[in-house]
Amino acid sequence: MLKRRQRRLLLPLLLCCLTFLVSVIVYASIWSTFSEEGASRHLYRAWYVILGFEVISILVISSVWRAVSFKNTHVVKRMGLLTIILLGEGVLNTARELSDTALHAGWTAEAFGQALVAVLVIVSFQHLTSQG
Repeated sequence: MLKRRQRRLLLPLLLCCLTFLVSVIVYASIWSTFSEEGASRHLYRAWYVILGFEVISILVISSVWRAVSFKNTHVVKRMGLLTIILLGEGVLNTARELSDTALHAGWTAEAFGQALVAVLVIVSFQHLTSQG
């Protein structure tokens, strides 16, 4: 026998499972269209549509049923940490490309512009991370 709290969670969790089941079925049907030469643009667009469907569905479910909301969870902190990781990777890749450009072509106007943008990104990154 399900307790009262468990009964309140049943419908939103079933809707989440249904969302993921529909997504898996569509992803599996798209998977067979890949070939050795690659995929068409339409295939990637379909992926974005499915991804959007998943995100919107889960956000609507978590907004309607507060029992499965993201409030007081680790998701917000993890997304913040993921953002910091991605910004750090961007800075590293920019520095690598800048050093390759300056090494092969010398300090041209383009290389100087890249360096300026890289410094601005690093400074703004440090400013943003020191705020939180």
